[in-house]
Amino acid sequence: MNEVIVRAPSDLNISYLIEAANDVLVHSKDDIKYFESLKDKKWYHYLFEKITFNKDNELRKANGVLNLAKMQDIIIKILLQLSESRNEIYTFITNNSTLIEELSQSNLYIQKQQKAIIAILKQIKYQESYIPKYQDLSSKNADIIFATLKKLAQESGLHDKSNELTQQYLRTVLMCNPVNTSFDFDNLDEIENLGVQIRQRLAIMLYEYLYLADADDTIQSDVLDRISPHLKQVAKDSVNKSTQLMGKEVLILQYEKIETVEKVSEDGLIYSSSTDKTADSIEIMDISSLKGSVCALLVGKSGVGKTTLLQSISERISSPLKTDDKENGYVICTDSTRKLTIIDADGFSYNDNNTISEYDKIIQKQHVNRLVFCINFTSNRFEEYEASIIATLRKNNPNMKVVIVLTQCYNTKSKDFERMVTYIKSKTNYATIIPVLCVDWETDGGIKKSFGVNDVMSEVFNE
Repeated sequence: MNEVIVRAPSDLNISYLIEAANDVLVHSKDDIKYFESLKDKKWYHYLFEKITFNKDNELRKANGVLNLAKMQDIIIKILLQLSESRNEIYTFITNNSTLIEELSQSNLYIQKQQKAIIAILKQIKYQESYIPKYQDLSSKNADIIFATLKKLAQESGLHDKSNELTQQYLRTVLMCNPVNTSFDFDNLDEIENLGVQIRQRLAIMLYEYLYLADADDTIQSDVLDRISPHLKQVAKDSVNKSTQLMGKEVLILQYEKIETVEKVSEDGLIYSSSTDKTADSIEIMDISSLKGSVCALLVGKSGVGKTTLLQSISERISSPLKTDDKENGYVICTDSTRKLTIIDADGFSYNDNNTISEYDKIIQKQHVNRLVFCINFTSNRFEEYEASIIATLRKNNPNMKVVIVLTQCYNTKSKDFERMVTYIKSKTNYATIIPVLCVDWETDGGIKKSFGVNDVMSEVFNE
């Protein structure tokens, strides 16, 4: 039998397909008796009247299905091809991805497409990490997405009702990845010709625009009609997740480009380009000049460089810090005037579910008024759970100042730095971010001198 080609009609009964998958995929051995028993199932006759096996004449017959292995091959291919448009199938695949992967290794028919199947499964199972950033799209794809955004605004009437946020969104998107603004297309098939990952980015941006316009997908729109139900749901979930943590503005901030300024700006946005040229001098700060008392909680993953930062700060103050007390999970360091306290908390890990509650206890008990959240620049990672920690602690302690420190930041002119800072900004709603290199760093181009500790002290110690 030729390679199966699936052209499933829009009214396909998904319950039959899922029932078939439950019956077919659970058997790893090619059991002939079991295979014959399946032919009496209602789903068998229904599905094989619907699916196409041959290009020639588009035959809808099951004559060529001679064993369970081939049937498994067919069912898996139908599932994968329909997973984008039907939420029920997407959920089924996600819940059974391990089983399907195992079958792709043991089933000779499926082995031929094993790499493709596993790649699709990973894309489905870990879909968020596969969505490309708009900033990284090719000019052609960026042109299509921007033109689609404009078309949505025009055909839905939202263009005439645009508010400051939607206007700012379009301006920021345009500056983020400059496009041919005169580009347009009459044939909406251009959307369907995009790869699935690009379509997912498009869906997210359409729903970001709708959210900022205080509209929803019930409006009449040919553009939205071209987006599959599954991609719509993924887009809604993405927008809701982002805005619940950080508010509407994050939908705009994520597309902003990093601007280079000479010092940390008042709105807490960016960092000193001069730090890439001039090393920190060891300037001793007079702690007695502090207005009020400062109690800073130093947090971050294990090994991120909190203790090194603490030591660097201690070297630069008139009354060096000394260990005042050791509690379970953190060390309290205080200067002799008792005006400055820095608490070095134990590093957290991904699976530590008690992190936020433990930090809240420390904040309440020690009257913490500064949170210094450390992220290692060399890791080039900022996780969702880190953003969640910051957002929750901010919400629970609204009067606490938050400063994010990028440790071991040896190159503030790299693309990695720009991307990382943009991403962290988008996830933390404009938190102050300061790059730091506490000790000299040896690079291929020579020794990179330490910098940034003075900036941290200035930001943390001042109101």
